[in-house]
Amino acid sequence: MKQVFNVFTLSVLVAGLVMSCKKDETDIAPVVLEIARGIASENSIFISGEFSGTGITEIGVVYSTSPELELSDTKIVAETDDNKFLVKLSELEEGTTYYYMSYASNKIGTTVSKVDSFTTYTSQFEVLSISVSGGNNSADLKPTIDITFNKEIDALSFKTSSFMVANLTGNSVLSGNFSLSGQKISYQFNRDLEELTRYIIFLKNDVLDTKGHSLSQNYTWQFVTRDESVPNIVSVYPSDNSTDVIVSSDITVYFSEAIEPSSVNSSTVQLLNGINIVPTTFSVDSDKLTITPTDDLNQDTEYTILITTGVTDLSGTGLV
Repeated sequence: MKQVFNVFTLSVLVAGLVMSCKKDETDIAPVVLEIARGIASENSIFISGEFSGTGITEIGVVYSTSPELELSDTKIVAETDDNKFLVKLSELEEGTTYYYMSYASNKIGTTVSKVDSFTTYTSQFEVLSISVSGGNNSADLKPTIDITFNKEIDALSFKTSSFMVANLTGNSVLSGNFSLSGQKISYQFNRDLEELTRYIIFLKNDVLDTKGHSLSQNYTWQFVTRDESVPNIVSVYPSDNSTDVIVSSDITVYFSEAIEPSSVNSSTVQLLNGINIVPTTFSVDSDKLTITPTDDLNQDTEYTILITTGVTDLSGTGLV
């Protein structure tokens, strides 16, 4: 009987040792080994780290704009199989301080890191682009001006005195209406500007974004209005159906406005004897075109002057 009792006791002790070993292998609480973060951009940041422990069921990062963090705050759960993690916090507000901590959970419980913080980057409030309907070099006479910013505008901060359009003598030519929407200010003229005239747009730096940041500088742009007039022929000498014209005469053509000298050539202006082209030279002086035959014209001969729509005014508008 004594021998049997000893064997039974030994069996219990062995079983107890086995159970203790199994518990040590599966139920080790998580411990923070390392937490690191990248450089915060305007709206995102990467956070990485590593926990020790076994049987970890969830690992991640909790963050908030309040330093009093709870596990119920915004949470990013990481995908990991080696207790290491890397998560990206995104859709953050720029220029804002956030508090965060990492956590790991298993059957024993949840371990959290100390609370740390970062502040997202604040970019300067700037103008991205300006567009004038018709283009900067050929703007409509009653243009729409659109100014686009890199951030949303604080509509209450915008004053009509912050924006001006002036001619080169400095006189304001504003006559229209403003509209503001998100990141854009638009101005629509309600009367025509002068043709072929240079104008300057001024925007002061007292315009604010919704975070209260002012523009980094004053802005100026220039644009030139288009020429909407169409050139035409006012008079020709010798006149149509003239007779007794001196054979050494030049032909003079007057236009309704100055013409572009480079648009006058042997393809756009021709002196014809029947179907034959008469050799000539050309001279342009503002609205005056002089056609000089290389040799004297023939007597008792009918000539025709051909001027095509290839002849243009200074803005490139062709004859009609």
